[in-house]
Amino acid sequence: MVYNVLSLSILGVLLEKHLGSKFLLVLWFTSGALGTLYSTNFVSYPWNIGTGASQAVLGVSSFALLLVFVKEHTSSILKFAVVFSMLPAIALDFIYAHYPKPGHVLSICIGLTMSLFFYRKNKSYFDNVVI
Repeated sequence: MVYNVLSLSILGVLLEKHLGSKFLLVLWFTSGALGTLYSTNFVSYPWNIGTGASQAVLGVSSFALLLVFVKEHTSSILKFAVVFSMLPAIALDFIYAHYPKPGHVLSICIGLTMSLFFYRKNKSYFDNVVI
């Protein structure tokens, strides 16, 4: 849980000034809530309770991942933050479950979808800004 908080803090500081606090809050809440709700369908009672922390982090980091891929000039710290936040969660999924957890996959898809929407809507903004 502490790792998720640290990951979200780093990504939040890097992304909030570019996305705005309202959009970042919607991204965080949507990916965390929907990812958690979805993941509870694949775990038996009484272990079907989720916190949403890793799902929210994966949603925000996948949003940042697309921004890394579409920009020619991105900061090393943003690249590091994406790897720092995504790699351990995915690695733990494969180590303990032997597959990516469905809630994590859904949160990544939500983050990528929202980043495509945001990027297309604000493309002219990103042409002039280096993240």
